[in-house]
Amino acid sequence: MKITRNESGAIMLEATFCLIACIVVILMVMSFGFIVYQRAMMGIVANQVAEEVAVTYKLRTVTDSSDVSESDVVGVGKYRYFLYSQDFVDANYTKLSILAQTRLTKTSLANDEGGFDVSIERRADDVGRAHYTIVVTNKYSYLFEGIFSTLNIDAANTLNATSYVADTDILSYVNTKNTTDYIISKNPVSDLLDSVIGLVNTVINIFS
Repeated sequence: MKITRNESGAIMLEATFCLIACIVVILMVMSFGFIVYQRAMMGIVANQVAEEVAVTYKLRTVTDSSDVSESDVVGVGKYRYFLYSQDFVDANYTKLSILAQTRLTKTSLANDEGGFDVSIERRADDVGRAHYTIVVTNKYSYLFEGIFSTLNIDAANTLNATSYVADTDILSYVNTKNTTDYIISKNPVSDLLDSVIGLVNTVINIFS
C-alpha cells in the first residue's frame, strides 16, 4: 500500500515566506524612490530659488520676479549695496524662504520634520557682477523608513541642496563707473597720471 504525503501545508508556508520577501522588497524600492524623489525636488527648488535671486536680489521690495514694474527698477537707488547691504540680505532671505518652503510643501512626498532653512551668500566678482550660493535644508521622514532602520541603513533624513547663479547688475556698474570718472576728473593729479601713462605707452611702442 503506497502512502502519499500531503505537501499542501509546506507549499503554503513557502508561498507565505516568498510573499513576505516580495512585499519587503517592494516597500524598500518604494522607500528608496521617495528618498530619490525628495532629493531631486530639493535640487529643483534650490535652482528655482537661485533663478529668483538672480532676477530680484537687487530689487529688495519685489517679492515675485513675475511682478516687476518700471517703478521697481527706477527706484532701486544708487550705491545700494554699500549703504543697505544688510537690508538686502534680510529682505531676500525672507522672500526666498517663503518661496522655497511653498514649493517644497506642494511637491513633497515625505513628512516635513522641521529644520527648514535657506542660506544666501553673495560674492562680488567684478564691478556690477556677482555670484550667489544658495543652500536649501530641510528634515524629512519617509513612508516605510522603519525598514531601513531594521537593516541598519541610514535614510539621511536631513537633506541639503546647493545651487549657484551669476548676476549682472548694469545699474551698479554704471553708478560705479560714473563715480570713478567724476573723482578722476576732479583730481588735479589725473592730468599728470595721463601724461605719465602716455609716455610709458610711447616708450613701449618704440621698443616693441
